[in-house]
Amino acid sequence: MMALALFSSARAQSFADRKGMEFLGNGKVQTILSSDMVMLDNQMRYKLANILVPPYEDREAIAALQKELVGKSVAIYAYAPATDQSPAADKFGVPYGQIVRQDDGFWAQKDLVSKGLARVYMSGVEDGAAAVPAAVDDVLAALKRAEKLARHEKIGLWQGSAHGIKSPYEAGAYTGSYQIVQGQVASVSSSKQYVFLNMTDDWQTGFSVLMPLQFPMWYRKGTPEFTPDYDVTKWKGRIVRVRGLIGSMADGKPIIKVTDKEQVDVIPQGAN
Repeated sequence: MMALALFSSARAQSFADRKGMEFLGNGKVQTILSSDMVMLDNQMRYKLANILVPPYEDREAIAALQKELVGKSVAIYAYAPATDQSPAADKFGVPYGQIVRQDDGFWAQKDLVSKGLARVYMSGVEDGAAAVPAAVDDVLAALKRAEKLARHEKIGLWQGSAHGIKSPYEAGAYTGSYQIVQGQVASVSSSKQYVFLNMTDDWQTGFSVLMPLQFPMWYRKGTPEFTPDYDVTKWKGRIVRVRGLIGSMADGKPIIKVTDKEQVDVIPQGAN
């Protein structure tokens, strides 16, 4: 029994060992306020970072959280802020966090994603979070692997086509929604403000990925993380998968504006 207890404790603490994570607090979960918010017995509320639950999966997601978390002791971890500011919070001041059950290391976000009740979403990351890329990479990579498995097995929200991977030619029909778009970069261009990954031959009206010029410090030579795959100016011909809210420019051109490098993956030929 002692060995089992030590094993469970080690699993629960493993999340705290992730570089760039900060312990926010702990307590017993009193209630599930929504599919992405819990309240502890100390009346502290926390948003579940890095997931997005579609409205029609909301009831099942809440039921899953109630089953796994209510009455259970949890620890909350967040990305350590790059400054003296507090970790990221929503517009009402509720902090984002990763919710981890203390007895066995059960990770709420990963569970929802694995069950096809949520998809991976960029939330809980402060602007300028480049100071803690290791934590962002580590957490989101694990969630993306869970999402990929659920998508391949057509679990939950992945049973239909509404949330499936879209081609650049379909993207315009989904303006205003959060989607994953994948295709081959037809050309790369830039303006005074942005780098454009043009995903169709018709760069004027077709779908593009926008990266603010001041943003891609991750994509510049001379940085510790630089690899050839991060040189976006040489991404012509690469297969790129991007996730985010599909918006449009003034002329109606569909776009996804990238605010974090984890929104974009370069996909090897033949991979899915």
